[in-house]
Amino acid sequence: MACENDIETIRSLTSKVDYPDLSGKDVKVIYTDSTKKKLEIKAPTVLRFTTVEEPYTEFPDGIEVKFYDDNEQLESQINADKATYFQDQQLWEARDNVFARNFITGEKLTTDQLFWDEEEGTVYSNQFSKIETEDGIFYGEEGFEADQGLEKWILKSSQGTVNVNEQESDETE
Repeated sequence: MACENDIETIRSLTSKVDYPDLSGKDVKVIYTDSTKKKLEIKAPTVLRFTTVEEPYTEFPDGIEVKFYDDNEQLESQINADKATYFQDQQLWEARDNVFARNFITGEKLTTDQLFWDEEEGTVYSNQFSKIETEDGIFYGEEGFEADQGLEKWILKSSQGTVNVNEQESDETE
């Protein structure tokens, strides 16, 4: 009797599968600085992979991140259907139905991918992005760059509609 095995079948059975070192359901994490709340993260599922070459944390079922000011007042919020945190780079990636809002300025951002670089303090995207402000709606065909407070924007390949407030002139004719 002879036995023959398909090499692809053998590879699929012997390939290494990375399992999370830590997992959690309905997780809420609060980051503080000098006992003051700075950041709050909520996620239905968290998977942490620390024994891989580049450690990361996955949020496969969505994430909600809230940012607070020095008085613990809510400044801004980001929601996404999926997210990944790359530990060594201190880089967050939010994907699919990303929505961000600055509660102080009222600005809103919608995109399909957003990166937050903690070390640089910047937020950016290379995907189509829509920003709504009190002055109008603006589109970044190739994304945007902003500070992490979502206050100063630079749109890439931009277009938009600007609201102009007409003021009455004091001049007499």
